[in-house]
Amino acid sequence: MGPPPPRNQIKSPLPRHESIPLPLLTVALHNLPPQKLKRSSRSRRRSPPQRTSTSERGIEKQQQYRFTAEPPRRGDGRREMVSRTPTKAPPSPKLGTGSVTVTPSKPSPTLVARRGRALRRRVSPATATKRRRGSPLKSLASAPAAVAASFDRSIRTCRRRLLKLFARLAVLGSPRKRRAAAAGFQRLRSSSTPPPPPPLPSQNPAVRAQSAALPPPPSPGRRTLFLDLDETLIHSQTDPPPSRFDFTVRPVIGGHAVTFYVVKRPGVEAFLRAAAEIFDVVVFTAGLQEYASLVLDRLDPDGEVFAHRLYRGACRDAGDGRLVKDLAATGRALDRAVIVDDNPNAYALQPENAVPVAPFVDDDNDQELQRVMAFLDVAAGYEDTREAIRYYKDLVMAN
Repeated sequence: MGPPPPRNQIKSPLPRHESIPLPLLTVALHNLPPQKLKRSSRSRRRSPPQRTSTSERGIEKQQQYRFTAEPPRRGDGRREMVSRTPTKAPPSPKLGTGSVTVTPSKPSPTLVARRGRALRRRVSPATATKRRRGSPLKSLASAPAAVAASFDRSIRTCRRRLLKLFARLAVLGSPRKRRAAAAGFQRLRSSSTPPPPPPLPSQNPAVRAQSAALPPPPSPGRRTLFLDLDETLIHSQTDPPPSRFDFTVRPVIGGHAVTFYVVKRPGVEAFLRAAAEIFDVVVFTAGLQEYASLVLDRLDPDGEVFAHRLYRGACRDAGDGRLVKDLAATGRALDRAVIVDDNPNAYALQPENAVPVAPFVDDDNDQELQRVMAFLDVAAGYEDTREAIRYYKDLVMAN
């Protein structure tokens, strides 16, 4: 037997001059024309990407770059154009059949997936949006309810604005508002939080609170006479001064000195002296203490007539601005109490104890205090003064 054939030579039933070394065959198969290995771009885009595992992708990359060779040159010395797309290593030729059969390799599914993604990126988002965006007329036709709702909302908004405009024109067009605007008044807008209500007369900081409770009378069974001050015993006014007045007082009210011109009711001095003999006289006035105390000092300079003085702080607020004099709060017995006042609101809680009088202003011929004194002389003999008041009212109504 002869020496064994070299390893790089493979026996073949072909003649010896047709035997091809394996390296040269591998290079020739690797450099086949690229047209036979390429697929059309249309088929690459349509073929779905095949999922491969991580290990398979690593093996494919190793096989793609395992064989590298210098592209062959043509007869004129120029290099032949070869596809730069890496492909799989070609399979080994089938030997022993008398002919060499070469199966072209297919591109990697990973490359197909990459090229598909690249092609998809070339389509801009604006183009895709334009393709997806439909016709505005079709969108309006497909949503008639939305169009109707928007139209209805616009009509309601326009109507509301017109109502506001006409309301403002009506306010400005009224004669009362025009007069107020001409006088310099302006309409203020209402705030979210309403302003606090003004303090009640009894809650005014300038008015000192006073208890209406009185000590018991000096002698048991003695009757009490409550007298009002303004328009009952006297009449007072500020500037301008009247043509006739008896004296003036100048109290300080709210930090300012105010001058009051006082006119005494005819017969007031005689009435007070006569009443103090048979009654415990108490002045119950709704006037401010700063003002009323000065007037009472002029009517009773020696302090022998008025046993007690009650001012505005001792009055009760009826809730509507009226000040009421509650005789029950004084602690005196109502069957032995009489109140003389020109204002019916003042004795609204105990009308059966009241002797009404006409208000006094400046009448020199006024005789009200003389009639009241005549009644008090009669009422002093009654066990219950309310019966005497009822009898007196019946006589006045009859006359």
